[in-house]
Amino acid sequence: MVTELPVTDIAHTIQLAVALVFVLTGVATILSMLTNRLGRIIDRSRVLHARTLSMVEENADIQIELKSLRQRAKLIHWAIGLCTVCLLLICTVVTVLFLVIHRPKYGRDNCLFVYCRDVVIVRGFA
Repeated sequence: MVTELPVTDIAHTIQLAVALVFVLTGVATILSMLTNRLGRIIDRSRVLHARTLSMVEENADIQIELKSLRQRAKLIHWAIGLCTVCLLLICTVVTVLFLVIHRPKYGRDNCLFVYCRDVVIVRGFA
């Protein structure tokens, strides 16, 4: 049995998904910036470690800067992890939006349950 989907519902869903894609692009840009910043921190710490071996008298200042770099790296690791979770949640929202439109037989209330069930089934067979 083929049911016709109202064009207005599909158009509204596409509008919502496009808005989320712009958010997705912004978060991906932030993620790219964070990974570049982490690379710079790693490069700077390598330079400081090389200086530690050659200059004993400046060792205390170098250790302070290395400690600061470690703290920055830890914060950037957390930020990268949270950006990744954000990206996954945005993708999930876009998927659920389209599931609501394309699975009207389950109703709008049960759509998230059906999506989660399908993900679990696919993960079980993968």
